Amino acid sequence: MPKVYIRNRQMTVGNNALKKGNTAMKKAFCAIGTVSVLFLTCIDSPLSDVEITDFGLISGMFIVSKDFNASRTIETVSASIRDKNLFGIHIKNGSVTVNGQTMSFESISKTYLRNIPVTRDNTYTFVVTLPNGDTSISVVTTPKAEFGEVSYPDPIHIQQDSAIHWTEIAGSGNYLDISLNVKHPSDTFPVTYFTYTAVERSIDDNGRCALTHDMFDPSRHTGDGTLTLTRKSLGDISKKLRIPSSAMATFKWSRSDLRLVK
Repeated sequence: MPKVYIRNRQMTVGNNALKKGNTAMKKAFCAIGTVSVLFLTCIDSPLSDVEITDFGLISGMFIVSKDFNASRTIETVSASIRDKNLFGIHIKNGSVTVNGQTMSFESISKTYLRNIPVTRDNTYTFVVTLPNGDTSISVVTTPKAEFGEVSYPDPIHIQQDSAIHWTEIAGSGNYLDISLNVKHPSDTFPVTYFTYTAVERSIDDNGRCALTHDMFDPSRHTGDGTLTLTRKSLGDISKKLRIPSSAMATFKWSRSDLRLVK
């Protein structure tokens, strides 16, 4: 029987097709890089102690996200202002707003936050204001669709062809990232578990992803699985901000109760 989950029970992540070899090492370096950026962002920048008058000294990362997981939906609207060393900045006598609402600065993560609804096909405008009144404007629009009902086989027989379906689609020309990771037990005692990526690709957002038997390796791709779907859109960054700066909106759905069998 296929499993079906409704919109308010969901979450995700994903990207392109998996190859063997150096993939695991590349992912490890990416994970280390991500953790490093987060760590640096949480360090207070010396620029927090002075009145900044030049946008060329700072970069911005603007994020609008909606994560659908098994227990709840998590909505996040955030802005991270950083110096050239990626240290987080609290703009002295300045401000950051989103859609006209002032964002609060969170001193531990060094991030500006605002609790506002995250909805499909909606535009979020971030305005950074310096003490001298100079402003920068960055804009991002959320994806056109969420996910609705997501269904998949239970269990997934990896030596048979099957498919994953979702009811809300963004339409032709839009893409969705999908990943399927498998926690596979070893034959040793005590048992050791290894996580393998069976599927990782970007596909046309048409409501269906085929799972063909040739995607799976029977020696590794059996066990407990995590399915993740991700829609994302990139925004327009103010040219006043230094590089690297970014604006991104993501909708993510994930479930970790899949079973993959031969």
